[in-house]
Amino acid sequence: EQLDDIVSTLGTATLGLTLGCARCHAHKYDPVPSHDYYRLLASFAETGFQDISLKAYPRGTEKAKKTYETAHKVFVDARLKFEREQLPARLVKWLAKRPAKTVGPKLSNWHVAGPFAGANFNKAFAQAFPPEKKVDLKQTFAGGKVKWTPRPEWKDGAVHNTLTGNNSANYLHRTIEMAAAGPLDISLGRDDAIKVFLNGKPVYGKKQSGAAAPNQDKVKLALKAGRNDLLLKIVNGSGASGFYFKALDNSPPKKIQDILALADAKRNATQKKELLKWFAPHDADWQKLNAAELAHTKKQPKQKAIKIFAARKGGATYNFGANTRKVYFLARGNSNSKLGLAKPGFLQVMMPGQQKEKQWTVKTQSDGKPLPKPSRVATADWLTDEKLGAGHLLARVIVNRLWQHHLGRGIVTTPSDFGTQGERPTHPELLDYLANKLVQGGWKLKPIHKLIMTSSVYMQSGKTHVAGMKQDPLNKLWWRRSAQRIEAEVIRDTLLAVGGSLDKKMFGAGSLNQEDRRRSVYLKVKRGTLIPVLQLFDAPDAMQSIGERTITTVPPQALAMMNSSFVRKLAEQFAKRVRPKADTQLSRVVDEAYAVALSRPPSDDERKQMLAFIETQNKSYGGDAKATDRAVADFCQLVMCLNEFMFVD
Repeated sequence: EQLDDIVSTLGTATLGLTLGCARCHAHKYDPVPSHDYYRLLASFAETGFQDISLKAYPRGTEKAKKTYETAHKVFVDARLKFEREQLPARLVKWLAKRPAKTVGPKLSNWHVAGPFAGANFNKAFAQAFPPEKKVDLKQTFAGGKVKWTPRPEWKDGAVHNTLTGNNSANYLHRTIEMAAAGPLDISLGRDDAIKVFLNGKPVYGKKQSGAAAPNQDKVKLALKAGRNDLLLKIVNGSGASGFYFKALDNSPPKKIQDILALADAKRNATQKKELLKWFAPHDADWQKLNAAELAHTKKQPKQKAIKIFAARKGGATYNFGANTRKVYFLARGNSNSKLGLAKPGFLQVMMPGQQKEKQWTVKTQSDGKPLPKPSRVATADWLTDEKLGAGHLLARVIVNRLWQHHLGRGIVTTPSDFGTQGERPTHPELLDYLANKLVQGGWKLKPIHKLIMTSSVYMQSGKTHVAGMKQDPLNKLWWRRSAQRIEAEVIRDTLLAVGGSLDKKMFGAGSLNQEDRRRSVYLKVKRGTLIPVLQLFDAPDAMQSIGERTITTVPPQALAMMNSSFVRKLAEQFAKRVRPKADTQLSRVVDEAYAVALSRPPSDDERKQMLAFIETQNKSYGGDAKATDRAVADFCQLVMCLNEFMFVD
């Protein structure tokens, strides 16, 4: 059923052929046998549909990345310059003062204060409670109910599940004494979230629920010589809570120890480079430069991904075993009556005699050996080959749709049926001319749009005359320009634009609210919750492809424009736009409204009529300042109700 829908839509949309009729039997009117139908169906056997991650706003992200990289280079260059010009000399001094034996850090006992309750888990994590601002072990909180309590029994390298409080934070403090400045790696565990502060500054944070366990987080602390204050914030969602802490071995790795054992003169360039790299975190100034670089790294723009439901090879829309990607010839379209396996192929009526589809399905390699093309690629090549494939018909169908879009009626008035049951073109030479222009222009649509819109046919008047009405009352020969109502989506967008509230932002989620300020293309299509204003002006059913919209002119359309609260709000916004100040002359208001809504100035008679209308409405509302505001809003709504606002004339 899915493949049938693909081929049926492909046929009507691009070839103007009702290919779906050939599913059960040879086409009754057009030269399309069932054999061709199933071979074309097989060309899409590999096709499925699923969510595909695509880059969102790639141009904006690339621009942001270039800006970031330029700024980040300043931090990198500063660190590299320091490593090149100052760090080697500092390493020499450090080695001269380095004790014979590595002196490890001296850690005090833990003190704990808490719990500090938050409104919820997220707020408890985000809120800066008093211990974050200053650690004073003599300080008490909550009227003396909470204070710093020593916990000498807490040993490192073990999980301590003794913290309390739901949606609360507990603070743990200890000091770390260092003989010399340098890094210290620590292993942490938390239940649930954690923040780490060193000497009053945040250095790490993670918000994630889960029981405390060893090695959940590893943090490198940049310690200064002497005393360092370490503060942990453990935030609990509910139930029991705890933490884990262990200072990792701070002694140099074996490789560095071997290098340190050598005299400087005996170290080669690689060893000196490795020693310098290991030493860098021991230098306080390097730590600052590195910390600044790492902090700026967090500002790096990340490429956001959006999921698009799209066709792809092997897409996981359906899967029912080994036959999933096989297409069979079926007796009268019945999937339970298989007549043999169908191989990818195309319509015989649009292929040369002997060679048939091989010229599209097979690619000859440099060594002369044939290589099968992916079936969908081969189909696209056949579809756009105007000399030997379906391209000549595709081009005619496409330009006919463009002509219909601009002039309201196609050269072929049955845009999805170019077969024997469809209407013959009113101007076959014009259809061929436009099709050739499309192919010669590399299948680019914009030049065809421009060609049609700059033609005398498109730009002619809509006025009638006796001879024309007598000879061609239906205007099949295009002797005048027929009025064409704009589409439902464009009507809504134009109302928003004239009201000055249209949001032109691109991309992002859609909405089911007809009063949403974004363009109508971002309104969701949901069968059970259709958009009223679009339904009213004949927006089509989104369940199937259609070649031409039905256009009706019925009283509810006019009544909605006069009585809709949505239209009224936009009319009031329009009134504020054309009359920003109370002392604006009403004649200027009328001129501005016509310019914005109709892109032309009013005639003298129109200006008089509209000024008289505003005056009449003003009197009916009492004649005060608010009455004038309402009268101008009535006038603006009247302009929105004009035929000229809805039609391209």
